Amino acid sequence: MLEEGQTRLVSRNDHVYTRFPALCTELRKDLRGDEAVIDGEIVCLDAQGRPHFDQLFDRRGTPSFVAFDLLWMNGRDYRPRPLLERQAELAGVLPAESRCVLRAQHVAEHGVDLFRLACERDLEGIVAKHSAAPYATVSGRSPWVKIVTHMPQPDVSVGPEVRRWLAVQRARSVVDWRSG
Repeated sequence: MLEEGQTRLVSRNDHVYTRFPALCTELRKDLRGDEAVIDGEIVCLDAQGRPHFDQLFDRRGTPSFVAFDLLWMNGRDYRPRPLLERQAELAGVLPAESRCVLRAQHVAEHGVDLFRLACERDLEGIVAKHSAAPYATVSGRSPWVKIVTHMPQPDVSVGPEVRRWLAVQRARSVVDWRSG
């Protein structure tokens, strides 16, 4: 959140994170605009660009902010607008290159391929959103779907290939559901 020249990192439960003052300073330098609310996540990335949450919580890594969505800026509420419009506006708020700010990219029509890549790189998963959805619940449901790469261990003993196959099938069903 950028407000009155100050940057604050606030959780969805309104908890203000105070343990990242250097990140807040860098964010203020990088963000264009006077006031903004940006949805994102704080991460520590390794040399390959993979997030490591243990480094974040143990304060062993350098935190970065991954921006997902622009919700509000300079008196304008962007939440009713479609995701792709909000992300286009977000691109104008963020610098093209930054040491601490990254912008999550929208991947259209290749969700299953992206999921397979997330599996290959041993990432936690991907998030699927409908490109025309506002930033709000739809019929009481979130328009976001988190698709994890590591399925919980089933009661029966199956190998990692079967678990990955099951996860890809779930990703396909979510992509099909979202495109309909």
